[in-house]
Amino acid sequence: MMHDTDTGELERPDKLPLFRALPPGAAFPVDALPDPLAGAIRAISGKVECPEAIAAGSVLAVASLGVQGHADVQFPLDAVGVKPTSLFVLTVAESGSRKTSADRLAMAPVAAHEREMAMGYVALSHEHSCARAAWEAAKRKCLSDKKVDQGGMAARLKALGQEPAPPMMPILTVADPTLQGLERAFKTAPAALGLFSDEGGKMLGGWSMQSDNKASTLGGLNALWDGGPIKRMRAGEESASLHGRRLALHLMFQPVLAPRLLADREAIDTGLTARMLVSAPHVPFGHRFGREVTPADTAALGRFNDAIASLLSRPYETVGGDPRHLAPRKLSFAPDAAIAWKGYSRRCEARQGEGEVWERMRGWGSKAAEHAGRIAGVLAMLRSAETHQITAADLDAGIVLAEFYAGEMLRLQEAAALNPDLVAAEKVLAFLTRQSAIVFPMSLIYQSGPACVRDKATAERVLMLLAEHGLVRQMDGGAIIDGTPRKKVWRRL
Repeated sequence: MMHDTDTGELERPDKLPLFRALPPGAAFPVDALPDPLAGAIRAISGKVECPEAIAAGSVLAVASLGVQGHADVQFPLDAVGVKPTSLFVLTVAESGSRKTSADRLAMAPVAAHEREMAMGYVALSHEHSCARAAWEAAKRKCLSDKKVDQGGMAARLKALGQEPAPPMMPILTVADPTLQGLERAFKTAPAALGLFSDEGGKMLGGWSMQSDNKASTLGGLNALWDGGPIKRMRAGEESASLHGRRLALHLMFQPVLAPRLLADREAIDTGLTARMLVSAPHVPFGHRFGREVTPADTAALGRFNDAIASLLSRPYETVGGDPRHLAPRKLSFAPDAAIAWKGYSRRCEARQGEGEVWERMRGWGSKAAEHAGRIAGVLAMLRSAETHQITAADLDAGIVLAEFYAGEMLRLQEAAALNPDLVAAEKVLAFLTRQSAIVFPMSLIYQSGPACVRDKATAERVLMLLAEHGLVRQMDGGAIIDGTPRKKVWRRL
């Protein structure tokens, strides 16, 4: 039983956001991109009336999904080496910005290819079932032969070969952000997948980002971006390393949730945020009154769909014929592109110096030139799926986009340039909104709340910060909660 002893009229101060509003950002440089990407971005932006940056996030992610299984980028510096053409894209936009509608249009060729895969999956599954039954019968017959010694038995089993592999699941994208979910997908699905979700908040609030699981999730995503294997070494389970996989990523977040990732110390320190291409465009609410779809829009989307469909239909180069172990060809830089990339890399390094513009985002700045090269690799493959080279024009466009995303990351990190108490306050507020009671003792916070406030002093400091923002209020005289008088009691407003 809970009693609120403060019977007076509650004073309700104006609620203030924990994080300051974002300053305006730059327009997405769509003119720097060649077709079919530029045409698709303009067409999607026009059809759903969303900012071009929202359309671009979806288009780039889908393009990366189509390219990543076919080609890696051979960078001109040994320190960078060979890296995937996989892109990790993060779009920050509030509800009603039509980001889901934009994403659905960009994902159309992916959905169509998944439908084609599904049509053949039933027949392939039947064939596998028959082959597996025949293999198991042959194995039982081999094992039941009492006349054969151990050596002969081993020879027969070796001649029988491995159990027939099941057909690949007819999926190209997954929405489960846990490392275990990705492991399961990469065992049974194509080796080049996309982790795409318009509910990115589920990743932050879900199992994968809980304190016990966050390190493995961040490490696994980083490894996939770098082209490394997924390694599984958990007690009670068979250890495994999944090599030759590729992952493109596109997550969409509400603005209120973005600081939780961009200011997350562990995500920053492990380098996940440095691997992200983030944008948070201004949405022109109140000025979207419908626009006629033009033949040019339809044609532009058709060209994009055809290009992605062609890439998805091309067979991958693999290791030893294993369809789940990719061996993408290496895209080298043309001589003038290599010189230009090295020059850009030096400029990126200089901007990370003390007092320089990227000093506060050195993690991202250290990967800016790599971002440019990866984008250039995607553009090169869309220009010609047979190419082995990144041209200076490809790189020029990649650098323009890298500069745009650098500006967005700098803008977002400055807006989320937070002291730890602000980050903790946002987590405590989320915790409190999940509680059924609006009146609570302070002990609830440091006994059951987020791990970052598990001591009395921190809990009190964070609650005072929430009170300054008009989100909670300390009750004069305390209250009786569950039959126990409590001195330090707070009320969620």
